[in-house]
Amino acid sequence: GRWDDIRQKDTPLLIATIRCCLEADPEIQFLVFGSLPSKYREQLLRLSPQNNGRIRMMGVVPNADLAPFLQSSEMCLCTSTHESFHIASAEALCCGCSIIAPNSPSLPSLHWFAKEPFGRLAKRTPAAMSQAVIAEAAAWNDRSRDAATISTIWQTNVGVQSVVRQIMNLYKSYKNTH
Repeated sequence: GRWDDIRQKDTPLLIATIRCCLEADPEIQFLVFGSLPSKYREQLLRLSPQNNGRIRMMGVVPNADLAPFLQSSEMCLCTSTHESFHIASAEALCCGCSIIAPNSPSLPSLHWFAKEPFGRLAKRTPAAMSQAVIAEAAAWNDRSRDAATISTIWQTNVGVQSVVRQIMNLYKSYKNTH
């Protein structure tokens, strides 16, 4: 993500949520993609050794190279204050991840993406967000989440081929009526 856009992406919430999760769950690990402002990068660098390297800062990764990371992950954490359509969450769902995000009217697509059984929304606090991450990890552990099912459903909803087909059908429908 564009973590340097601190107002939109809420980088402090990301860092605080990661810190709370690491303290509460000894198994959880984080991959953080995108460039982080140095202040936040340093905070994560300080946290990582204390937590056996359970935080990996991946930096900027070309979009075409993200799919394998998403396919081997269970969750995608969004801390944004506002998004019209959170593309990273849609991509994560298509790869079989569930979504954790703040419960906010300024994140309309996340209300669709994170509904049960595809994730969960939480109050915009580090404690609530970390509790949601930990609850979601428990859902994966007890097999209430299934990557293949999530991926199949969301590729049908927002996958490239599906969206192109929907656009073409709308175009044909429009053309036939005009």
